[in-house]
Amino acid sequence: MLSDHELTKEVSPTTRFVIGVVCLLLGVGSLLLSYLGGNDISLVLSLVVGIPIILVGLSLVFGNASKGKGILSPFTLYLFGSCSALASIWAVYAGHNKAGIGLLIAFGCFALAKKRTRERGSW
Repeated sequence: MLSDHELTKEVSPTTRFVIGVVCLLLGVGSLLLSYLGGNDISLVLSLVVGIPIILVGLSLVFGNASKGKGILSPFTLYLFGSCSALASIWAVYAGHNKAGIGLLIAFGCFALAKKRTRERGSW
């Protein structure tokens, strides 16, 4: 059985860098593929997914995640939550009923951002 300390063990800088580069490649790749595909819905949804993955990759590559503050700041979480909510509302309005899951993602981002804002006392 795993202890609580094993689940939050620090990873090596090399591992953090490799995972960050993979996140950057996945984020840019998703944006590029949806842009080349030409479908508006897939472009908007890939923006909602691709940009946060790129932000996580940048954070991992430049070491911000190692300071114990989390990978995404409260401001970034609020921004991602807002974009996710707007994209989901637009997709549901366009007739894609299953896109409403993005609203749950947005509420989760807002809750996490509020919790991190209380812990830090700032954005």
